[in-house]
Amino acid sequence: MTALGRAMLLDHVFQVRFSSWKGLGERPYRIISLVNKYLPVTLLIIFVLGGCGQKTNDPGGYVDVGGYRLYYETYGSGSPTVIFENGSAAELTDWEYVAPEIAKTNKVILYDRAGLGKSDFGTCPRDAYQRVAEFNTLLTALNVNQPFVLVSHSLGCILSRYYQHLYPGNVLGMIQVDPGHESLLTRAGPAFAAAVHAEVIAISRNLTPGQLAEALGAFDTWTEVEAASLESVGNIPLTVIVSTQTQSLVTDEALNEIGNIAFRELQKELVGQSPQGKLVTAEGSGHMVQLEQPQLVIDEIKAVLAKVVH
Repeated sequence: MTALGRAMLLDHVFQVRFSSWKGLGERPYRIISLVNKYLPVTLLIIFVLGGCGQKTNDPGGYVDVGGYRLYYETYGSGSPTVIFENGSAAELTDWEYVAPEIAKTNKVILYDRAGLGKSDFGTCPRDAYQRVAEFNTLLTALNVNQPFVLVSHSLGCILSRYYQHLYPGNVLGMIQVDPGHESLLTRAGPAFAAAVHAEVIAISRNLTPGQLAEALGAFDTWTEVEAASLESVGNIPLTVIVSTQTQSLVTDEALNEIGNIAFRELQKELVGQSPQGKLVTAEGSGHMVQLEQPQLVIDEIKAVLAKVVH
């Protein structure tokens, strides 16, 4: 398998982190240069986050979450706070086209999970409980003591719903961008699950320690959250944004088709987890909707904010 193939496979196993270059407008040169630089460690895209609205006096910093630190950035002001949860193996810079607009009216918090971006390597295994506990420690340290709006992508959507399960009442509204689902391997069947496991092992030598921990932690996360049987996020605004491009989840075409069918079924079922659930289709978009169609994501965040602001 080529280096690009390995990199793409990593992304797809991590809940299809990036499946299409379409819609990135005038910035392909930037992507190409970054891909060339980071292919050896399978990082497909890292952007430098531009100015996000009006910065606070301390836009970035570190919080100790148990002997290691998470990196965060805060921008803007205004309630409620909007917090962004990244996809698997992703960094806070994935929200660079969305966060600046939201920070014009609301306080925004972005962060890198342990082992990724600027954050320290963390405790293993990187299962759902560990990651959610670190997230909650971060919020406590940043004095986030009022309910907030939670925007998440891919694997981060699973973590967000698990957070709501463990800490009910802290989330005013959710926007889930092309969400992953903890039951994907179960729904798609044992052959698909075996293919995912095998392909992760095959690319493991090309991963950074943080990426490898994230990859292995994804399996722990799926199992743990599925066992929790999350059926509801409560009666809060819940917007599920789905892409339309076929995702390359595994290399076997027949199994990939099965996986895609399960992937889309589960995404649509998420809408039913709140009486205020809403399905939004990002026509023509790949998995990275926030990069390919950022205005759509911005509009849906603002729509949720309009519902929760009294």
